Amino acid sequence: MFQISKVEKITGLTRRQISYWHTTGLVEAAIAPGEKRQSRLWDFTDLVALRTIRKLRAQNVSVQKIRKVLEYVKKTWPDLESHLTELTFYVLGRGEEILVLGPDEHFPTSALRAQGQSVLVLPGREVAQEIQEIVQRLADEPLTPEEAEESSQAWQEYVKGEDPGEPLDKVHQELLKEQGKRRA
Repeated sequence: MFQISKVEKITGLTRRQISYWHTTGLVEAAIAPGEKRQSRLWDFTDLVALRTIRKLRAQNVSVQKIRKVLEYVKKTWPDLESHLTELTFYVLGRGEEILVLGPDEHFPTSALRAQGQSVLVLPGREVAQEIQEIVQRLADEPLTPEEAEESSQAWQEYVKGEDPGEPLDKVHQELLKEQGKRRA
């Protein structure tokens, strides 16, 4: 548990911001004594929430939007003990939209405008990697009898000088295309 002086250093927020957010219920201290003059105490989860809010504010996300996002997060993942540590936030534009990627999820969801709507993230590098792996598997497969016969005949013609040949890459692509047609 941390007192406010440590919370300031850890989160990079001012005492005034922290107190205001506690008072307004944005992020409340884990232990907030009543009328007695004891200090509020903040736990690790509180620190993560405060630092997350600071980073969202740095991306021009208004406190009102942050409140809406936090409400959405608590409603969507009520069982997460320390919800913000298990989420990833994506800020679009100048804070107009916030996407949230939950634990064990593959697609982020909208937390503001279209709450709950999934967003497909399609990294081109992953698609290229998938294609490369498929092409490699196809290249490692043995030729069918027809492909072997065709290859042997082409080699015979090439050796006799009857066919100048084609670049190896082109032949390989044609073979892969034919295999793909047969599988489809």
